[in-house]
Amino acid sequence: MIKEAIKEDLKYAKLNASARTLDEIPHKVIKEHGLPEYKHLTGHPIGGFYKPTIAGFVDYGLEENMVFAYEPAVYISGRGGVRIEHHILVTADRYKVLTKTF
Repeated sequence: MIKEAIKEDLKYAKLNASARTLDEIPHKVIKEHGLPEYKHLTGHPIGGFYKPTIAGFVDYGLEENMVFAYEPAVYISGRGGVRIEHHILVTADRYKVLTKTF
């Protein structure tokens, strides 16, 4: 299910895409499966930069050469959870997954 959320969301990871949208999509997919929402950022910058933060409280688009960790998650109280982290590079024509786990 987390794979589904990541694959769906990465369709939108492109130049000028809204960081807020990249946060909203995995939350929507997880909710549609009846699972609880995670309470952390969906993504964060890599390398000491302050952007892009992938969260519902930001309002800017992705820029070329931004690199971020993308990590939606599912946690089940008392049972555990899963968080898969991909590192994403925004390119002029799309995105590139730098650390692919599936």
